[in-house]
Amino acid sequence: MAPTEDARDQPLVGMRLDQAGRTAFFLWFNLEPVARRDARTTAFKPSGPSFRELVTVTVRTDDADRIAAIELSIARSFIEDPRQGMFAADIAKSFLGAALAAPDRAHMQHLIDTIAYGGTYAKPILAAEPRGGPAPQIERDSAPYLVWLGRNPYWRRPFDTVLLELENAETERGGALRLAVSAYGAPEDQPSPPSS
Repeated sequence: MAPTEDARDQPLVGMRLDQAGRTAFFLWFNLEPVARRDARTTAFKPSGPSFRELVTVTVRTDDADRIAAIELSIARSFIEDPRQGMFAADIAKSFLGAALAAPDRAHMQHLIDTIAYGGTYAKPILAAEPRGGPAPQIERDSAPYLVWLGRNPYWRRPFDTVLLELENAETERGGALRLAVSAYGAPEDQPSPPSS
């Protein structure tokens, strides 16, 4: 199934959940629902067995079934694996690119590029810069990238309409990195970011 035309440049936050399921992010990583924690919270996992237990996407919707908060949880063992870590980097940079609106994404391009191109892995990564596009912005000492590396516990960045958070947390299965994007609203309507 091809991504929906109207969803390609829309951020996931604010999108209807059924529309999000047809975006390139959900389709490319074969994300399928695995649990419904309550009427507004759904967990998704990749359908492939290799990464199913290592990655969870949790979506919290509002009354109109629009995404109010979305979280990607990745096992630290996956991120730090010298052979498989590049796949963890791929889903993380894709998540940030899909969840953030274009202006916010531009502010975080250094993190997206550093996750995508800044790691060292046992297998070489062949990547070409986009023709006519800017060179990747690699900032290995930035505060959010240090959270990605597991060297800092937490980082957050408020934007005009969303909050981006990166957090290292302990789960029942071990360490995990949580990347969360949540919408702002009236205080009584403010969704809490989904937990891992």
